[in-house]
Amino acid sequence: RRRRSDDDDDDDEHDRSKRSRKYDETKDDENKIQDGANNKVYVGNIPYSMTTDDLYDTFGQEGRIIDAIVKTDVPTGRSRGFGIITFQEAAAAEHAIENWHNKLIGGRPIVVRYDRD
Repeated sequence: RRRRSDDDDDDDEHDRSKRSRKYDETKDDENKIQDGANNKVYVGNIPYSMTTDDLYDTFGQEGRIIDAIVKTDVPTGRSRGFGIITFQEAAAAEHAIENWHNKLIGGRPIVVRYDRD
């Protein structure tokens, strides 16, 4: 049997940062998305060092986030420089676009717009 090392913990942290971050799906009423609303935003030109947790923490002030993820290249695990955020309410997505589009993060002007799926 293999023993876990400190390096394993680092790998776990790295793996978690690549995964989508969601609210507890067992709390359906709290996580319910408004029907027919455009709640999903694309966040582009983000620094390659930005993680899903960073994205979540940065945009969480705009409203309740149901899902957030920084997209990564599968073979390398490196960020592709963009992420997707799903807010519970359309108003939060609209505020995120108004407040963050063309703002600098890590010296880069980010693009924030409604996601085109």
